[in-house]
Amino acid sequence: MRIAHKIAAGVVGAATMLTFALPAATAGAAETQTITLNPWYQSDTFKGWGTSLAWYANATGHYALSDNAQAKQLADDFYDLLFSKDGLDLQTVRYNIGGGNASDTTDYLRPGAAVEGWWKANPEGDGHSDTLYGGTSTTYANKDAMLKAWNPDDEDSYDYVNADLSQRWWLQKLQDNKQVKNWEFFSNSAPYFMTNSGYVSGHWKGSTDDQLAGDGTEAADSDTNATVKFAKYLAHVTKYLKDTYGITPDTIEPLNEPNDCTNCWITQGSASNPSARQEGMSVKSSQQAHLIKALREALDAEGLTATEDGKQLVSAMDASNSLNFQREISGSIDNGNGYLKNASDWDTELGQFNTHGYGDQTYAQWIRDFAKAYGKPLMMSEFEGDLGSGGFDPYSFDRALNFAAQVNTQMRNYEPNSWVLWQPVEDYYNMEQDKAHGGENLNWGSIYIDFDCQVYTKQNGESVFASKRRVENLYGGVTDGKVSNDVPACTTQTNSKFNVFKNYTHFIQAGDHVIATDSNDATAAVRPSDKSLRLVVSNTSASDRATTVNLAGFGTIADDAVAKTYATTAAAKSVTVTVPAKSVTTIVVTGVSGVSETTTQIADGSSHPLLDKSGTRALTVADDGSLTLQQRSEDAADQQTFTFTQVPAAATRPSDRAYVISTKDGKVLTATGDDPTSGDAAAVTLADETLDKAKSDPAAIWILNSEDGQTFGLLNKKTVKTLDLDGAKAVAKRSTSAGSQAWRVNDVPEDSNCPAVKTPWASVTLGNDAGKVCQTSTTAKDYGFTITDGANGGAWTNKNEYTTVYRADALKAGDSLTATVSGFEAGGNSDARAGIVVRNDLSANGQNSAKGYAFLLLSKNGLFWQNDTDGNGYIDWEEGNKNTAFTSATVTGGTPVTIRVIRVDADTLEGFYQDADGKFVSVGTVDVKGAEDALDTGVVTEANNSKSGAVMTYTGVDLSSDETPVTPPADTTAPVFAGVDDVTVDYGADFDPLAGVTATDDVDGDVTKDIKVEGTVDTKTAGEYTLTYTVADKAGNTAKATRKVTVKEQQPEPQPVDKTQLNQAIAAAEGYKESDYTAESWSAFAEALKTAKKVSADESASAEQVKTVLQALKDAEGKLVKAEPEQPGKPGDNGKPTTPTVPTTPTNPKVDVTVSDNAGKQPGLSKTGASVAAFVAVAAALAAAAGVALAVRRRNAR
Repeated sequence: MRIAHKIAAGVVGAATMLTFALPAATAGAAETQTITLNPWYQSDTFKGWGTSLAWYANATGHYALSDNAQAKQLADDFYDLLFSKDGLDLQTVRYNIGGGNASDTTDYLRPGAAVEGWWKANPEGDGHSDTLYGGTSTTYANKDAMLKAWNPDDEDSYDYVNADLSQRWWLQKLQDNKQVKNWEFFSNSAPYFMTNSGYVSGHWKGSTDDQLAGDGTEAADSDTNATVKFAKYLAHVTKYLKDTYGITPDTIEPLNEPNDCTNCWITQGSASNPSARQEGMSVKSSQQAHLIKALREALDAEGLTATEDGKQLVSAMDASNSLNFQREISGSIDNGNGYLKNASDWDTELGQFNTHGYGDQTYAQWIRDFAKAYGKPLMMSEFEGDLGSGGFDPYSFDRALNFAAQVNTQMRNYEPNSWVLWQPVEDYYNMEQDKAHGGENLNWGSIYIDFDCQVYTKQNGESVFASKRRVENLYGGVTDGKVSNDVPACTTQTNSKFNVFKNYTHFIQAGDHVIATDSNDATAAVRPSDKSLRLVVSNTSASDRATTVNLAGFGTIADDAVAKTYATTAAAKSVTVTVPAKSVTTIVVTGVSGVSETTTQIADGSSHPLLDKSGTRALTVADDGSLTLQQRSEDAADQQTFTFTQVPAAATRPSDRAYVISTKDGKVLTATGDDPTSGDAAAVTLADETLDKAKSDPAAIWILNSEDGQTFGLLNKKTVKTLDLDGAKAVAKRSTSAGSQAWRVNDVPEDSNCPAVKTPWASVTLGNDAGKVCQTSTTAKDYGFTITDGANGGAWTNKNEYTTVYRADALKAGDSLTATVSGFEAGGNSDARAGIVVRNDLSANGQNSAKGYAFLLLSKNGLFWQNDTDGNGYIDWEEGNKNTAFTSATVTGGTPVTIRVIRVDADTLEGFYQDADGKFVSVGTVDVKGAEDALDTGVVTEANNSKSGAVMTYTGVDLSSDETPVTPPADTTAPVFAGVDDVTVDYGADFDPLAGVTATDDVDGDVTKDIKVEGTVDTKTAGEYTLTYTVADKAGNTAKATRKVTVKEQQPEPQPVDKTQLNQAIAAAEGYKESDYTAESWSAFAEALKTAKKVSADESASAEQVKTVLQALKDAEGKLVKAEPEQPGKPGDNGKPTTPTVPTTPTNPKVDVTVSDNAGKQPGLSKTGASVAAFVAVAAALAAAAGVALAVRRRNAR
């Protein structure tokens, strides 16, 4: 099977939904999903999906430049996979300006990785000062002399004729096809003579030196200033490429993962025998800043000034992961001498930030924020990976789904202007083969092609364009100038990632705008030119998913709007399609545009509350001017309303939305702090500042972020931190995906699938990550709720974090609350909890102070009480002896658990559960400290491990003020045994007297663990034994049972059956030839032989079976009938005698025949041996008479 290069799509008319899915067994029951879009929150113009050329272009460009037709065709096919409309149709390209090793350095890098430099080689050198480089040769030994001698401003220092022809074929073809919408030129390493090691692969292993020579502080005109010379080198090559190919690059990046780890970019071995995998160059953070400035100056000197439309910008620094990006900015890996400290060198010179998507992504949102705060576009300039395990497997769809998940996450977290693969192409041999054959056996890339193809001649004289490593390692190498006829021609192979990536590259392209969506499984964009929505959705579950796309956020939905799926569907305010199990699907909706007034948005001058994610709590200005999160209240509307005044966005990021946020009395929301890389929270305060002043004060400017289109993060421009909470107090912290950083500016929209909580009930999340509450029944005494907690930490000692639905002032002495836990989903939490909560004040206002506080909780550990014993507003006691008759497993197993809390008196609560007979059984009492006359009470969900996904369903919620406390009946019933029947066991067998024995009590439930056994059983002594079983419940009721165990007598060991005669008979029978006998007699003989062999192989066969099949075999042998021999000289088809062939004379014509009588004196077959010998003699005589020597194969005695 080969994955098709062309798109496989279902088609009805002209409408398609591109879906790539794992061919699988029948999917599970269909799931449902609604995706809500917000076209108001959209990115700047997207520049496209892309690739670096780098190794594959360097390795394969010469295929196109070859005279070999196979090589040329392979190059064209390969190009089409990457850039044609049927291929990936990539629109962003990063061209690698190579550094180049010394003239006398033998290539030691992986295939394709040794990208040629553009400096002119002078291998010999003549020592004359008036010749190139003053006669200095371009050898490794002369690297220091070359740095001094090489003049970046001298055109003779460059080899524009011969440099990098392989990659340049790609440049020319891309330009001819007008394919690229976004060019970046970048470098992995400076030329060898500008490095400390003298090699483009990095510093020497173990060295503390950075790779780029010097530190960038040398005089600009110094002949040893490698920083300036490298900048000019890049600028000169850029100018040449622009003049020659007409390429105006959007960005020029001098760095690639420049300071990511001590031993990442290293050269090993020795100066005469280096080893490494690829180009790489570490550069300290401060020198990077100097290099950015030098490059900007060098480009300007070449006339390559930055343009208003964002061309010819300097970009940096391509850190491998988000943590390293943060370290470069802070300078934590350069003694604090990072970008922040050297801002004067890069702040105005740098036009774009670049980052990579590998490894640690802790600071992903912070990088987005840093780019926004400094007004710089952000490029996701490199990502790839194996994305799975198990070695090379191009058909693994799990890897494709993992790839799609990475794309969706990075597009959401970074909001990049383009998204680029390191290279979607990998060296086929290297990926496919294991280490023993010189490969890596991984799944990087989406397209595979061998990087070392060349022309060979096969043994049959045919020409083949084949991989050198395959020839040498897999097909025996070259012999006498030729290779095996089995050597395969070089070809291309695509994998599942290739097909999935098309879902993105074909439908979201340069010129589109990515918009916010509330689904982590989706990436969405709008295309103004044709008024369309493009949505790519992943479904990693094993079930089909009915996906509803909510289009209500669009201002205009045309009458003829359609959703292009497998069937053309009219599009109204929403469209529903089926997204198959294990798939990535693209949906295109045409006829949608604009922004609806009802869509979540913030207009200039508009006023809004700042609500938590649940919409129940609001940021509130206290009388002392402090800002805290409090229960939302109409009485506090003035203190909970803020006005948003828009600030013009940076010209380089025109779609960003920034505001000054002010209170009703004119004070401005500000954050204080000078180090945006610090992990410390920044103080958030209200300042007396005019709007005009605030609009130019970074501390008073708040930039919007949104990861779901329904809530906003508020990023402070000065501190590069986001409005957050410390308990209930407003602070600013580094951006994460925490729910406490998600702020609503309008009410939570009514969801028909999740009705809001109705009076007299209220809901609240105590904790920073808002939960979700749906009221499923409004019938008194039978209320129903589904409660989802956010990623909160539960209630214990110093925290109160959970989601609850409660009734205020509802539980007085004698009152009770009853609820059935009918659904229990722990999500990602190891100890999620459901139950009933009681407190003086369950609103946000009482979060960390209200007394009268207790829980009756159900968890995986059982049913138990928690209590605030000292009345300080925090739970500090938990029942140790938990009732395990019911646990969360009971509910997930399909048995709902009904629980009840009764307020026995002012200070005492008693808890109950309902048993199988409908009786309420007490689980004990707790005393509550400082309880008011009327307590708040409700049902609760605790994630308890700070992971989202804990969902509890409650039915039959009944709050009654007139019911009397339920007194459990006296327990007088003893437990009941099961599994104590009499039993017989084999002699010597293992016997566990408790195996299969259980005991159940009508009150205490399973009491098996309390069973005691009297008596023993010795299975090595035959006889009858008696065991006595006893068990008691908590009330002292005791059950007793006896059991008789009989141990069988020892059985004699079975004797082995003698199969000697049978095996001898089989051996003799196998000497016969089917052609010598009639078909009918041979068939019976063959069947008898088959049966005999089966019995011989059966270790359990009895002596009688052996005797029977032996006799049957002998009988069949005796009934064999000789076939009539063919007569020589019989006429052929033409009626003439057939000319006999002359056979080879056998080396030993003697035939050994073993004869046996029925008594078995000689092992073998009875009688038939003699007849065989007679037949051989007759046949030989006939053959001799016809002039034919009969060759008889010697049958060795067995």
